[in-house]
Amino acid sequence: MNDDETGEIFIGPIGPIRIARDDDRQVIASRKASLIAQAAVDCDDLVALVLRHPNPLVRMEAVPRLKARFPSDHRSQEALEQAVHDADEGVRCEAISAVADLGLPAASDLLASALTDPEADVRFFAAIGLQKLGDSRAPDDPETFAYRRT
Repeated sequence: MNDDETGEIFIGPIGPIRIARDDDRQVIASRKASLIAQAAVDCDDLVALVLRHPNPLVRMEAVPRLKARFPSDHRSQEALEQAVHDADEGVRCEAISAVADLGLPAASDLLASALTDPEADVRFFAAIGLQKLGDSRAPDDPETFAYRRT
């Protein structure tokens, strides 16, 4: 479906999926963020990106890389736990997924607290993570819980 006012094309039966050109500003920004995160060579570099980089796209790109490359390193685990409270909702979602995937000792409590996040996507990721961990605080239906109208 073509939106005549903006010239953008959207497809998708569930909701709009934006189709972007290679020269789109968001595509370019995402690629730049990915390249910065890919350039990090050690745990300390990735931790610094996750916790202190000013660009939330870079922080978001760095989270899964930190989880994948240094899952057992205490510096990595601590950074992922801190990122659950990041100012950016995309970073919080990535961090919640990482913490749940790794099954960190603090994961259940961190995810349970994220159930009250103001952003629906964060609540959804937290609910899914709690289900994955087998935590009794997990909502029965994460989608309804996270996206309900209040």
